Amino acid sequence: MLDLAGEPREAARVAGYVAKYTTKSTKDAGGIGYRIEEPHELQHLGCREHARRLISSAWYAGDREEVDTERARRWAHQFGFGGHCFTKSRRFSTTFQALREARAAHAAGHTAAAT
Repeated sequence: MLDLAGEPREAARVAGYVAKYTTKSTKDAGGIGYRIEEPHELQHLGCREHARRLISSAWYAGDREEVDTERARRWAHQFGFGGHCFTKSRRFSTTFQALREARAAHAAGHTAAAT
């Protein structure tokens, strides 16, 4: 587990990394579009190496006592995430960079107004 307390730049970097993958389908991110059923399938995945490592990590996380094995392995092909954070409309959308910049500008405005 990462402890990012006191490291805002690193926390922002990790958040950006997670956001990148949660807004794409795993296929768009170089992964696969089907569920893994057996561990031997990990050796023959037709995907990018980075995606293979994410999928394998999610699968093997199921070996950990504190992890729900069934859920971790069921969603390994989606890098371990079986839900949807939100839906992005193709017509009305924005980027995380634009959101971060707007949030920073808003926060800077509040700071300036307070002094």
